[in-house]
Amino acid sequence: MGYEFADNDYRELRDCINKISATMKELVECNKKTVAETTAIAGAISGLSKYGNDLRESLEEVENSVHGFDEVNDSIIKISNQTSMLALNAGIEAARTGEAGRGFTVIANRVKELSEQSKDAVSNGKQQSAQLYPSIKALNEETSEFLNNIDELNEQTSDLEAVTKKLMEKADEIEQMIATVSKMISSVK
Repeated sequence: MGYEFADNDYRELRDCINKISATMKELVECNKKTVAETTAIAGAISGLSKYGNDLRESLEEVENSVHGFDEVNDSIIKISNQTSMLALNAGIEAARTGEAGRGFTVIANRVKELSEQSKDAVSNGKQQSAQLYPSIKALNEETSEFLNNIDELNEQTSDLEAVTKKLMEKADEIEQMIATVSKMISSVK
């Protein structure tokens, strides 16, 4: 009767160890999937980070281009002012020459009109450029916030990956212990 009890205990212990071993194998498989998914998420986050950096660079290029337009506009205004002055001088000289200068007076007045139209067009362009700056600044700030969030996600993903790998190591250790205990039980019988 004592032998039968020990045999039942042995079977129960063996069954329990087999269940623990099966559960550990499932845990290891789940951890492997978690590591793979975490690695995939880290790759996606890295892609988002690259996209955010590219976006920031593009915004800087847009801002530099707008600054470039402003410089061109300033040059056009200077040329327009000089052209206006030349038209005025041409008009004065045409008036001095009398009847022979009438044609030049018409041309001088037309040049002055074109100069004023150029100034107005440039002024409108400068206003439009000025309206772009706040939008560009807001996009830069939002991009920075986006990149900060990506950095935080990347950090958290790295932490999760490290914890998951540690769990895998511990699960492997437990599996080895179960195998050792299993061998010991088998050798007792």
